[in-house]
Amino acid sequence: MLNKVKKSLIAIIPAVSYCTVALAEGVADDSVVSGFTALKDDIVATLGAIAPLGIGIMAIFLSWRYAKRLFKTVAR
Repeated sequence: MLNKVKKSLIAIIPAVSYCTVALAEGVADDSVVSGFTALKDDIVATLGAIAPLGIGIMAIFLSWRYAKRLFKTVAR
């Protein structure tokens, strides 16, 4: 068990140290920030348009499933 932990730490430490160097600047490029902001806005708009339809379809399937169970229980 301890040997596995040591091997895992030996494998993870170089990757973490490499990533922290890349994130050390602290200031994101404006184009990256605006790109992610635009992506977020697109995702939120898409979810806002699709969510009511998805919830309606899910409600139909769930009501069908539970209605079948209810009728089976009542029929017994």
